Amino acid sequence: MFRYCDDLVICCQYDSYAIRIHKGLGNRITTFGLKFNEEKTRIISFSREKQNRGISKEVSIF
Repeated sequence: MFRYCDDLVICCQYDSYAIRIHKGLGNRITTFGLKFNEEKTRIISFSREKQNRGISKEVSIF
């Protein structure tokens, strides 16, 4: 029996960091013949400041 650890959550202070990490990690895993599952890969913006102002969560799907 094989078990794979293929889920990952990365928390970033800024959306630009998350985008940069997504691109870099995507390039890195491609080296090994792997790719992101596009149905599950997303950036979810969560912010107390935005929540307090009533702004809903923004989701970017790649």
